[in-house]
Amino acid sequence: MSSVVLPEAEIRNTNWSSDVYEPSDVHGVQLVQTDLVASLIPRLAGAIDLLLFNPPYVPTPDEEVQRQGIAQAWAGGVDGRRVTDRLLAQLPDLLSPQGHAFIVTVSENRPQASIALSRAADEESLHILHMSNALVSIITLQQVLKCTLPIEIVYYGMKEYDPLTARIIKQYIVANGGGRVRLIDGTRKQVDLSYHYAGFDAGSVSNITGFATKVHALAYVTSFQQVLMLDADSLPLLNPEQLFHSEPFAAAGNLFWPDFWGHLWMDGAFFSKLGQAVPWEQDATFHSAESGQVLFDRLRHYDVLEWLFWLNSRSNETYQHMHGDKDTYRLAFGLAGKLAQHRQVALQPRDAMAVVMPPGEMPYLQHQGMVQHTPDERPAFLHRTDKGKLFPHCSAKNSTSDCQVSYFTIPLTEGQAMLAMSQPNFTYTYSQG
Repeated sequence: MSSVVLPEAEIRNTNWSSDVYEPSDVHGVQLVQTDLVASLIPRLAGAIDLLLFNPPYVPTPDEEVQRQGIAQAWAGGVDGRRVTDRLLAQLPDLLSPQGHAFIVTVSENRPQASIALSRAADEESLHILHMSNALVSIITLQQVLKCTLPIEIVYYGMKEYDPLTARIIKQYIVANGGGRVRLIDGTRKQVDLSYHYAGFDAGSVSNITGFATKVHALAYVTSFQQVLMLDADSLPLLNPEQLFHSEPFAAAGNLFWPDFWGHLWMDGAFFSKLGQAVPWEQDATFHSAESGQVLFDRLRHYDVLEWLFWLNSRSNETYQHMHGDKDTYRLAFGLAGKLAQHRQVALQPRDAMAVVMPPGEMPYLQHQGMVQHTPDERPAFLHRTDKGKLFPHCSAKNSTSDCQVSYFTIPLTEGQAMLAMSQPNFTYTYSQG
């Protein structure tokens, strides 16, 4: 039941059945039968201070959600969330600035993946993590670094959408004049893959999920020609506008950043299968990339984008030979015959470390993420790839001391990086002396 208390003391019940209530039983109450909140919008848009929702929450096969009769009262579909997720998508448009929604759930519904009622470490779902970190990045970019570039936040359906954080972002947009920040649901951009796969087995095409959504957003969702694509947990340390004017990007229309690793998780046979030279066999200094930040001119390299999407939309196969999307960018340049135009920052990333002080134990340094650099070797991004993620790790702790980056290492070799990310040991023991 979703009930709204209005100033004139009306109660609107959106799950009313004449088998339960008779008009003579109700006094001073107006009952409205509707599909969730369909008949209440737009009149109540932004006007609801308190919303209570008792949805059908029992996990069932999806087909039971459409059944008639008493089953409609409990059938919630996969994870028991089919009806709940429909309402969640509309909360930002319904709730007032001070509004709250209370939704009845059971543990099988994964309620922590919808609303962060409690923020225990490692329990928040990815959509809250991504959108909350994105909000931090927006404020950092615009308020701290004074970046004037327009911003698009791309999410993929309800699994990556946090209505409460989205509402805060929308309020921030309005309060700051609007126009420079947009929220976009990438699932609404459908792509005809038929011309990509003429002559290929259609069964090899994967659903666009996970790492592949980043490539989909870059190729088909964003409206920008020149794009700095950031993971939500990659925090800029300087105004990124200057990167668009850097020599490598001006000359070649792309810029990528190195990972800690050489060719770990990369299969040379896959390159050979695609008619490409194995990179580390050609260059002993080769280092794989990480895609927490990508600078790319979509018009200049439209042909690379086609190959990039071809690789990542077949992720079931491609990701068996490399870790996610990160090294498909260089491969796509090779497949487009433009490998000589691929650019990657030469300086290896530094490890970002926090001082952790367990009660009664020896303090130690803990890996938080990586620090990436500009082409002229200034710190440019803090990619919080580990326990340094602002959400969910740091937000769940009473103290943020062990989430505050205290030290940057020198650029690390692969062996040093592996050691830094393992359990604390004497090499990285912190001492006040």
